[in-house]
Amino acid sequence: MGLLSLAVAAPSALFSAALAVEALRGRDHWLGVLALMGPLWVLSSVGAWLCLRPLVGTTLRIGTDGLSIRRLLRRRFVPRAEIAGVGVRGAALVVERPSGKPVVVTTSGAEEAAALARRVAEALAGQAAAAPVEALAALDRAGRPLAEWRHAVIALLRESAGYRRAGIIADDLFSVVEDGAVRPERRVAAAAALASCGEPSAKARVRAAAEACVSNKLRIAILRAADGEIDEGALAAAEEEAMRRA
Repeated sequence: MGLLSLAVAAPSALFSAALAVEALRGRDHWLGVLALMGPLWVLSSVGAWLCLRPLVGTTLRIGTDGLSIRRLLRRRFVPRAEIAGVGVRGAALVVERPSGKPVVVTTSGAEEAAALARRVAEALAGQAAAAPVEALAALDRAGRPLAEWRHAVIALLRESAGYRRAGIIADDLFSVVEDGAVRPERRVAAAAALASCGEPSAKARVRAAAEACVSNKLRIAILRAADGEIDEGALAAAEEEAMRRA
């Protein structure tokens, strides 16, 4: 039925366009035909969409910073802060939000929806413990020039007695870089500080935190920081994207 409706919609659209051109030229006798072809095109297009819509696949990516839902050419991001819980309604995954309508993702069946709900719940429950306020404040740029800010961030671990004897500070920074609810500036600063300690395991953990992001801009910014540099352009793009989502 969808293909049949589509086969009717395409030629009727072309014919309606041709009739509209003739009507604009002052040939009023085409208006009656256009009045018939126009509704036919609308009805056939709607019928094609309703019939073919279930065949269009949906891609769901689950990250520490939220969910990315892509369908056709449309991409929707649901930040972690907007996810109050997940559930299953028939063959659909339902993402509850504190305000506004829930986000519904249609799946192939109830089993797949339940599996996705468990996976999202695990991702939300697996967040690191919140870092102390002092650790977060030390990561803020606070209007400082990029070079000065980077130097201060890198010094957070170097001023201690070493990476292995600064476990609390290092753990605080890991809590920041792995927390999807923390804003990009702090996550990037924490990544740069951890990269400066020279421990391969620390850099690997930071890269893993970056790969867990569904936001490409945030992932790039954290990966650059994992190499010891703070890319101001990449960070600005991630911050702008976060503000737009908020």
